[in-house]
Amino acid sequence: MNWKTVISFAVITTAFALYLYSNRPVKTGVVDIKTVFEQFNLTRELKEEIKNIKMARQMRLDSLAGAVSGNRAEQGKMEEFKRLRAQFEVQDAQLTEDYDKRIHDKLDIYLKDFAREKNLNILHGTEKLGAVLYADTALDYTTEAIRFINSKHASK
Repeated sequence: MNWKTVISFAVITTAFALYLYSNRPVKTGVVDIKTVFEQFNLTRELKEEIKNIKMARQMRLDSLAGAVSGNRAEQGKMEEFKRLRAQFEVQDAQLTEDYDKRIHDKLDIYLKDFAREKNLNILHGTEKLGAVLYADTALDYTTEAIRFINSKHASK
């Protein structure tokens, strides 16, 4: 078989596949990403975890602040307070970023599974003034997607 025959066969096969695919109806759906993110149980769990961590850190800072204000002569405690406050700010930002990434990674997996289960070819994410400016409510899978991802998350 020469290269012209191979290329011709590849072109014809590709054209035929495109023809078959183009004649299939495309099933699409939309989900409100903000609502899905906020109502995802993992988001709620991790927000609670962050709140507890920040509260513990604040209690530690408060106890140091009390020691510093009670005794102005201890410069070392003031330096420790400033160092810890700066360290906690950096750690809080990193923690939030890490948790958001974990949430987005799980949502990506679960929403792909959801789209496959619903036989959707395309699942759009919407937000106020996002890429999808209008979608018929019949195409809105937000509530179903939330139930699906939360049940997936609970089974892990």
